[in-house]
Amino acid sequence: MKKLMVPAAMLAAVVMVVSCDKDNDKPANTTLQKIQAKWNVTSIKLDAGEEDSTYTGVAADYIDFRTDGKVYTNVAGEKDTTAYSVVNDTKLVVDGDTAVIKQLSSSQFVFEAKEAIVEDTLTTTYTLSK
Repeated sequence: MKKLMVPAAMLAAVVMVVSCDKDNDKPANTTLQKIQAKWNVTSIKLDAGEEDSTYTGVAADYIDFRTDGKVYTNVAGEKDTTAYSVVNDTKLVVDGDTAVIKQLSSSQFVFEAKEAIVEDTLTTTYTLSK
């Protein structure tokens, strides 16, 4: 019986060493870390009830979420800088307005902001890519 225990213990030790993969020990990027990048504008869709429009981004368009808590934009030749923060994995605040994160990966970022205007709601959907 002792002869079986030694090989079994050795086998268990080998399995434990082999199953420890250092790549799995890396922490996942947080939502903030994923957002902090210079994104290309794929499209910006404005939905105001009966009036909808979509802007298709060009090569010079970008939205740059930086580590200083500011977002720098250049869309259709208009440049702007404003503050932003990440509330949680699904919410983002840009210039005081809350937006919902619809999709976030290493190559695509989609978020949607809603704003009440008179009797309608303006929904703006930003689709960004790297």
